Amino acid sequence: MVRRPGGLLGTIARTAVVAGTATAVSGAMGRRQDRRAQEQVLAQQQEAEQQAAQQQAYAQQAAAQYAPPPAPAQQQDDLVSRIQELSRLHEAGALSDAEFSAAKTKLLGG
Repeated sequence: MVRRPGGLLGTIARTAVVAGTATAVSGAMGRRQDRRAQEQVLAQQQEAEQQAAQQQAYAQQAAAQYAPPPAPAQQQDDLVSRIQELSRLHEAGALSDAEFSAAKTKLLGG
């Protein structure tokens, strides 16, 4: 019977080398998969942030486009002064109750 050199110790050493290599390769592959998964999650987060920013910008544009223009303050002041003038005329007897109501309704757009 021919004996290979190393015997049982050689077999144990070869087994240890193979197992160590397999563990190292497996660990490297696992780390690589983890890194790829992290990169994918980061890319998805960035895409979601970009979509949210685009939606917010669109909503702001739509709100600005359909917002009614503010009423001029001068018209309101003018309206108040006209109603006050009508009230003075009514109190002075220059306008009857019906005339005062009709003029006030006309000023208020009714």
